[in-house]
Amino acid sequence: MSSNTFTIKPTYIYVYLRVSTQAQTYKFNGLEEQNEICQAYIKNNFPKLTNSVEFFTDVGSSYNDKNKLTNLNKILRKLSTQTNSLLLVRDISRLGRDTFQVFSLLRKIKKSNSYIIGIEENLCYNHSRLMDRKFSHSIIDSEECSDTKSIKSTNRINKIISNGGYVGSVPYGCMVVKKNNIPYIYKNPNEINIIKMIKQIFIKYKNVSKTVKYLNTKNLKYRNGVEWNDKQITNYLKKFFPKLLFNKNSDLVNNYFSKYQELNENSMDIDDKTNITNEQNINTITAKLENVNLNNPSVKPKRKYVKK
Repeated sequence: MSSNTFTIKPTYIYVYLRVSTQAQTYKFNGLEEQNEICQAYIKNNFPKLTNSVEFFTDVGSSYNDKNKLTNLNKILRKLSTQTNSLLLVRDISRLGRDTFQVFSLLRKIKKSNSYIIGIEENLCYNHSRLMDRKFSHSIIDSEECSDTKSIKSTNRINKIISNGGYVGSVPYGCMVVKKNNIPYIYKNPNEINIIKMIKQIFIKYKNVSKTVKYLNTKNLKYRNGVEWNDKQITNYLKKFFPKLLFNKNSDLVNNYFSKYQELNENSMDIDDKTNITNEQNINTITAKLENVNLNNPSVKPKRKYVKK
């Protein structure tokens, strides 16, 4: 990133941060990194305007639906009254991948006598005719890049599906194992046992919050060390053990996971075998959970805990 050489003197700055999906929020070039880059740029180039800055964030893409970028639209409405402003983005592609939408934005920028700076490209729109051309070419290149990525992604998904692989988020109680670079979904015995433990702990304490606290303090956390919360536990009780909350007569946990395959050595590449945890570990922990027995719970559930 080059240093700023522009001679503009805006009276107000709008900082716009965007990622396409929620999963990208904290990754490389995520919202936090974009925010740090933009704040450093303001401090170095517009120090007198540090108190005249407003931040807007979108998680979405204009590639297929330009109306998704609601906060960018808010900025455009503000520009109609706040002239001589600066819209600051980490890079020009943050403005969206839809050229029609972005060029419409550029027209409104000119009309309000305002500017856009793409920090990474070191380009300022509405600064000069030559720079405006470069800015426009960068927008077109951005959409072309999206088209290329979209084609590659579609081809990859089609290849996975044609080989019987799995595409999508992995439900708790399952895991994905790659074989010949194709992801397949299988039961995760450790997570299934934790789901069953949620039932037994809830039966013992008759309280969602106490169940959450117990699981977290025993280090039986959700994936990647993330702690459980009340909403998650309530959702799993409703999904797999509805009779505990709604006085129904069926246990759905075994039926739910019956559609997924059991994992065996023939299902895995050699490198994947070392990543599979032993089911016995979770059973050992289970036995120590204050005499909570998965097969023969000592405390029977009441017929109904929560009103319909």
